[in-house]
Amino acid sequence: MRMIWTDENMIWDPLDFDGVKYVTVKKNDVWVPDICLYESVVKDFISYADTYIIVSNDGTMDWYVQVIVAASCPIDNTYFPYDVQHCNLTFGPWSLITDEVLFQKSFFADANWNLFHKNGVWILEKTIYRNEITESCCYNFSWSTVKFTLQIRRQSSFYTRTVVVPCILLSALMVLVCWLHPASGEKVTLAVSNLLALILFQQLVADRLPPSGETTSIIVIFFTVMIGLSSAEVVCSIIVLRLYHTGGRRPIPNWLRRTMLHPFIMRLYTNAECTAMLRAEDKDNE
Repeated sequence: MRMIWTDENMIWDPLDFDGVKYVTVKKNDVWVPDICLYESVVKDFISYADTYIIVSNDGTMDWYVQVIVAASCPIDNTYFPYDVQHCNLTFGPWSLITDEVLFQKSFFADANWNLFHKNGVWILEKTIYRNEITESCCYNFSWSTVKFTLQIRRQSSFYTRTVVVPCILLSALMVLVCWLHPASGEKVTLAVSNLLALILFQQLVADRLPPSGETTSIIVIFFTVMIGLSSAEVVCSIIVLRLYHTGGRRPIPNWLRRTMLHPFIMRLYTNAECTAMLRAEDKDNE
C-alpha cells in the first residue's frame, strides 16, 4: 500500500544541501499516520519491518508500506455455487480526526491488478472505492476513511460438474421410478438408492458451505425438497407393490378407486386397455 502526505517540517532548499532533492529515512525517525483497517481480525495489519520513506524537498512523504490483510467479510450463500460476494476494506486513522488528518484516496491512483494472483476458487471482478466521513455520535468531530469494496465471484465449474449435474440426473431418476413396472422387482430398490444418493449430495454441499444462520442457500432448499419427494416416492412404491401382489384377493377400497378414476388422473394413463379395464371394473362395482 502506498501513502503520500505532506510534512511541513521536512521542507528544505536543495541549493543549501548540494542539490539534494530527496532522501530516504526510516519510518521510526519521522511522523507517520496511524492508519488501520477497521475490519481487520489481526492485531497489526501493517508490517513493522524496517521500511523507508522517500522524503522530497517540498515536504512530500512517499511511503510504500507492506500490508498483510486478514479481514472479516459477511458471506451470502443464497445463490451458492453461483454467488457473488462483496467484501469491504475500510482504511483510516485510528485516533486522528478530520481536522488533523484528511485521509482520502488519490484520484490518480487505483488498485493494481497486475499484482493480483489468480486462484481456483474466486475471481476478482472489480474494485470500488469511495471516500467517507464518519461523524461521531457523542462529540463534535469526525474521521476520514477510504472504503474499498472487492467484488469477487466464485468459480462454479467444479460445483456444476460434481454437484449440480448429478443432482439433475437424480431428479430425472425419480420420474423413471414411477414408470418402472412393479413386476420388475427393482422399484423400491431404485427409489431407496435415489434417496440415499440425494442425502449424500446434500451432505457434500453442507460441508462446502460456511455455517451461517442469516441466509439459506437455494441449492440446500432444493435438496431438502427433493429428499422429501424421494421419501414420499419410496412410500408410494411400497404401497404400489403391496396392491400389485395382493391384487384380486381383496377389493379395491372406494377412496382409492375414486382417486384413480379422477378425470385428472385418467389423462395420465397411456394404455387404453388399462383405462377401459378400470372403467369396466367401476361399472361392475356399481
